[in-house]
Amino acid sequence: MINVFGEEKFRPVVRLGIAGYKVVPEYFVSKSCEVYSKKSRKFLTIQTDQKDKYEKLSLNIPIGLFPEDDFKYHKDNEKSSRVSFDAHRLVKEAWHPIDLHPPARLAAEWNQVITPDMVGQPRIPQNWIQWVRETAAIDHVDGNPKNNHLTNLEYVTPKENNKYRKEHESSKISGEES
Repeated sequence: MINVFGEEKFRPVVRLGIAGYKVVPEYFVSKSCEVYSKKSRKFLTIQTDQKDKYEKLSLNIPIGLFPEDDFKYHKDNEKSSRVSFDAHRLVKEAWHPIDLHPPARLAAEWNQVITPDMVGQPRIPQNWIQWVRETAAIDHVDGNPKNNHLTNLEYVTPKENNKYRKEHESSKISGEES
């Protein structure tokens, strides 16, 4: 969706699974995490998960669109076609796919080849890249899980995410954060 100034305001919601990216039909997301349903012609309300404090969106998607083993998602209940997704993941995957924006510490080698005589041979094996795609976390740069703007999100490795989480939790305990 493009605004009157010719800028792209919304992109289709996509999900990264084993078989690559899949478009979630009739849902669009902005860089500031506004999610629009073309079907209902409404913006969706984001809910905060009380357990982990991250914001989630429930989308009505056709049952069977995404096989259970393709990627992780949370069914709201067994009989429903409503599925919950992390809001920050919807923004990051739509606007910055991991293949084009890998975690910072891996970016320099992400698409390199081993040596000039092995042109076409990737420096990082494809199965390792797939593992990173599946395990990469999305970190909130400012530590605020409710700030889901694209500029506040970055892909990180699980190790980096644990480090950031520990730093954030320890600053909350010591009273450095409000």
